[in-house]
Amino acid sequence: MALTTCFVAHMDKKGFFKPLGITVSKANAKEIEHEIAKIVGREDRNCPDIWMETKLWLSDPNKKG
Repeated sequence: MALTTCFVAHMDKKGFFKPLGITVSKANAKEIEHEIAKIVGREDRNCPDIWMETKLWLSDPNKKG
């Protein structure tokens, strides 16, 4: 699976999206990245910055939905 974002492919391989019923594709990977950026408050940042904040959120049980 060739995806376009630096961390969405990683999260997909780790199974983060399957329980949510989200199938990642080239067509929606960038949109997923943007939605994650909004959730973690990094809309104005680049991919590595978004991923860094996303990892913090994933490791914090108080921020998980």
